[in-house]
Amino acid sequence: MLTIFRIASFAFIFLFVFSIEDSSAVNVETGQALFFQYCSPCHNVDTKLIGPSLRDADKRRPEDWLIKWIRNNQALRVAGDKDAIALFNGYNMEMPPFTYFSDDQIKSIMVYVDSRPLERASLASTDKIPASRLYLFYAVAGFFLIIIILLLRTNILLVHHLQEVMHENKINQYE
Repeated sequence: MLTIFRIASFAFIFLFVFSIEDSSAVNVETGQALFFQYCSPCHNVDTKLIGPSLRDADKRRPEDWLIKWIRNNQALRVAGDKDAIALFNGYNMEMPPFTYFSDDQIKSIMVYVDSRPLERASLASTDKIPASRLYLFYAVAGFFLIIIILLLRTNILLVHHLQEVMHENKINQYE
């Protein structure tokens, strides 16, 4: 009985130890999760949002600089880094510091961004409105167009009804 317990315990410990993911490793899945949780409110992969698009950021700046920027961009600006000051002045928006990110987590975000296929909208220009926002615009415009048509139709019916009532009053007045 004791040997069965030992074998079961060993098997459980073995499975537990080898099923734990190494969260410090650079990988696309970690990068995707971090991107959607922390980056996507202000950044898009291929189009400018509140902040710049992130595609090829590692080609525009060295990796070690990007890690410092993401971790604490304010410290870079205070230290007088000209690229950091220019980037901040270009958007005039404070990016929150991510001091709790490890280097591998930041690299995972960069790996995820570079793994994404190029979006069609970005092929023409990064300053165009994303297609998803255009659909929303067209839906709202269509809704208001329908409301205006219904109001105009109601107005025509009311005017016609008012004319009929006035005409009947004139006939009744002469009788």
